[in-house]
Amino acid sequence: MKVIGNLTKDAIIRAAVSEGISVTQAVGTDVIFNSGSTTGYAAAFDSSTGKVVIAFCDGTDGTKGKAIVGTVDPSNNSISFGSEVVFQNSEVTGDQMDCVFDSNANKVVIFYTDTVNSRSGAAIVGTVSGTSISFGTKATFESGNTSFITATFDSTNNKAVVFYRDEGNSNYGTAAVGTVSGTGISFGSPVVFNSANTPFLGSSFDSNAGKILVVYKDVGNSNYGNSIVGTVSGTSISFGSEVTFLSANGGFYRSIFDSSANKHVVLYDNPNDSNHGYARVGTISGTSVSFGTEAEFENGEAEYMGGVFDSNAGKIAIVYKDGSNSNRPTFVSGTVSGTDISFDTPVVLKAVEGVIYNPGVAYDSTNKRVVAAYADTTANPDNGLAQVISVGYSSATGGTIADGKPVIVNANGTVSSVSQSSQTQEAGTSVEYESDKNGSSKTAAIVHDTTNNKILIVYGDAANSDYGTAVVGTVSGTSISFGTPVVFESAYARFGSNQHQCATFIDGKIVIVYADGGNSNVGTAIVGTVSGTSISFGSAVVFNSGNTYEGAVVCTDTVNNKVIVAYRDEGNSNYGVACVGTVSGTSISFGSEHTFRSAAVFSTSIGFDASAGAAVVAYRDSSAGKAQVLTVSSTSVSSGSAVNFNSSANTTNNNVVYDSNAQKTVIVYVDGGNSAQGTAIVGTVSGTSISFGSEVVFNAATTAQVGATFDSNVNRIVIAYSDGGSLGNFTTGVVSGTSITFGQTETQFAAFNPFYNVLCFDSTNKKCVVAYMKGSSAYDNLSAVLTPEGNIPNLTTENFVGFMDGVTLDGTNGEILSSCSIARNQTSLTPGQTYFVSPTDGALSLTAGSPSVTAGTAISATELIVKG
Repeated sequence: MKVIGNLTKDAIIRAAVSEGISVTQAVGTDVIFNSGSTTGYAAAFDSSTGKVVIAFCDGTDGTKGKAIVGTVDPSNNSISFGSEVVFQNSEVTGDQMDCVFDSNANKVVIFYTDTVNSRSGAAIVGTVSGTSISFGTKATFESGNTSFITATFDSTNNKAVVFYRDEGNSNYGTAAVGTVSGTGISFGSPVVFNSANTPFLGSSFDSNAGKILVVYKDVGNSNYGNSIVGTVSGTSISFGSEVTFLSANGGFYRSIFDSSANKHVVLYDNPNDSNHGYARVGTISGTSVSFGTEAEFENGEAEYMGGVFDSNAGKIAIVYKDGSNSNRPTFVSGTVSGTDISFDTPVVLKAVEGVIYNPGVAYDSTNKRVVAAYADTTANPDNGLAQVISVGYSSATGGTIADGKPVIVNANGTVSSVSQSSQTQEAGTSVEYESDKNGSSKTAAIVHDTTNNKILIVYGDAANSDYGTAVVGTVSGTSISFGTPVVFESAYARFGSNQHQCATFIDGKIVIVYADGGNSNVGTAIVGTVSGTSISFGSAVVFNSGNTYEGAVVCTDTVNNKVIVAYRDEGNSNYGVACVGTVSGTSISFGSEHTFRSAAVFSTSIGFDASAGAAVVAYRDSSAGKAQVLTVSSTSVSSGSAVNFNSSANTTNNNVVYDSNAQKTVIVYVDGGNSAQGTAIVGTVSGTSISFGSEVVFNAATTAQVGATFDSNVNRIVIAYSDGGSLGNFTTGVVSGTSITFGQTETQFAAFNPFYNVLCFDSTNKKCVVAYMKGSSAYDNLSAVLTPEGNIPNLTTENFVGFMDGVTLDGTNGEILSSCSIARNQTSLTPGQTYFVSPTDGALSLTAGSPSVTAGTAISATELIVKG
């Protein structure tokens, strides 16, 4: 008899450890820190107390200058605040303010325009204690009218230096050096650095060179963007020669110092390119500065920028107002390399109009988080909001695998712990799939052919009498190319209101359903076979001899290997009808028709719930949005009872999507009873019935032209839509239980109002593909590759090899308890239970994840027989 508890470690493998670091970018929920008409944000991090200080002007309280202390919680990217403290009990100009932390004195210094005192330049020193801040007596650094204030702390000379436009001296660019002592600050004599009108100032301290870079608009030099290097000595500052970084009339200048690369990053809007957001990397040498090539961080109008350097991620973090996206507050991170900078995809912080004037941005080096303060201008009055951002990054080295942690084997033979890598959301460049622009071709469907790894787009070619047409696309990276379009119906092919689901893939074939305008609009189906970059078709088959003008939708029953067609039968009182199709070669045959709803149905959509082995059909009738379960038996279909998922009779753009990770059906739609907001709801199929959780809004604005799919690579529902009739955006949602959560990220794929948005997931290339018609006089027919945000596990069904035996550092060799050995370094196990490896973090669970990987069977609370 073999005693399990006495088994020795006889199944050990030895391998080199390759353990990198990966942090997923995340944005916390916005927090209101002031519910008044708040303007003039400035923020600084007090490293001595680990607190963030936000200074602002409270317009609903006598335009008083106030400050508030925030505490960041990195576990959920949240921030909490103490009480507001007044630092100036009279008028403060909200948009003329800055805030720095003096790391020598451990004090916060706020610089501002003192409106009640002839708009003089004032400064005040704050001391943080707990969640509050107290202030000393204000000091004047400029007795004349000041504006466009910016400040930085010179840690080499331990001075707080302020730069401003001196309106009492011909608007000259001027600087003053401040010395903090106790709770007060004193200044040396002002020094002019630009003898001309000098608005839009920004500044940053170079800790490597011990110099300050100042950027500004030089009105005396053709309104160019100029820069100058300043050197502090005692209580004064001297300057080198001016250097132009933008030969145009731009603005909103900001400068950020990257202490890892020892470079300055200058931000600006570029009038040479429709005021898009740009940046250039500056290198200080002596008393001068040189710049690399400019790089675009916002492909739209960028305004009111603020930023900091995240030393943990090694990235520049920028917050700004995107004037091309409804003035929404937006975040983007950039990485400096040499004299260049590259940027990640911008992320919308909040789907409201915000960031009036300059946002306050600070980096919390204790909690390794960026904090942004800005205004919600859709509130009445404008609320002051703060939001915590965890900047995403990855590093190839530096990690450690703990004792007892599951490990995977990499392609090069090394081992790593189970983890997830973040994927940044982005949209590729749109490409024409139909070059004839003489008519508004209606995109009808898009489907992925997994056998041939191709995308097929179905549409009615308006330039060719609306003939039914299909074209094959090939995805490569973030781009897509197309073959020659092929006509499958030489007549007006009608696809109805939910065009996106008029085609499906089954057994290496594409099935398309439509109303044949050349044959009394009868319901018709045809089977296509993709070969290379083209497609050929069999003969058309009628599935409904009545008028199917509204169009039909189709899905694949993967359990019974059938297709299910649903449609409004206008020859049968507009009732909702379904039938089952069987594909054989290039032909298709149908069973008898089944009426699932004895009432007029509209906006019909269908999807197959693989976990339930049944289809879900969604539609609206004269009273509400409804859904029913359809079950196939041989060549027949039966239906369960109708269940409301929305109480409005104006529910449109219904999409039924199956989430294979959560094993739930999600209906995405436009809620006509709620101001046409984009909405989603999670459904759970049980037998022949379906129940729903609560409705969740994914776009709190007018929404249209909705298409949706499920991305199994990041396990998210992906939705493409027309936002407010002006932009094509896409967003993602994560299903949990009976609800779905949508993040802050909203990415533009079309800079105009797109029509007939259809969406599918390419499981081979792990990308989503959208097709649409450009809403303009040109009527371009376009497609783009979309990369949704999300986390991608490195765990697969094949690469799990066992558990680390002892703590092992990156780059060293370690021992792994592998197949059939006993891992005696576990905790809190239940003997006799089978455990699975979580793809999220490698934790052991009694529930399988996606992918499903068995870790082994527990034989005691601390021992596990490793699965072979």
